[in-house]
Amino acid sequence: MNNIKSISIIILISAFLMNCDGKKQGNEEGHSEHETQSKNIEIELNQGEKWVVNEEMKPFLKQSEEILQSYNASNDSSHLELADQLKAQNDQLISSCTMKGKSHDELHKWLHPHLQLVKKLQEAESKKEAEAVIQQLEDSYEIYHQYFQ
Repeated sequence: MNNIKSISIIILISAFLMNCDGKKQGNEEGHSEHETQSKNIEIELNQGEKWVVNEEMKPFLKQSEEILQSYNASNDSSHLELADQLKAQNDQLISSCTMKGKSHDELHKWLHPHLQLVKKLQEAESKKEAEAVIQQLEDSYEIYHQYFQ
């Protein structure tokens, strides 16, 4: 079972590396259940410091977080519109990725589960289900700020 998990993690990281090289592959479609569970991967700090995210990627991260905050402040009930807006920002984030090395790898430990949450929001069938995912997205941004600058 550990071998399957290890292989899934390697496949996941490889898929993200290809995405960041500009070969978009429909984002997260077609990934196995083991890859979806990769959110259990621990993000590491950079020798106790936050990782630096490339400047060209930051606007998309900031904008998506602002979209979520605006949604929450307005008490809007259209979670599908929110999901579409977040997905659009994520698509631009992925296409702007120029990061390499350990900082890139650590960002993807955060990004993959985050993308899965947006997908889950798109698939939410009730307001209650959407609210639970929105809370998870808020938590995801908190994690991002703990590890990245």
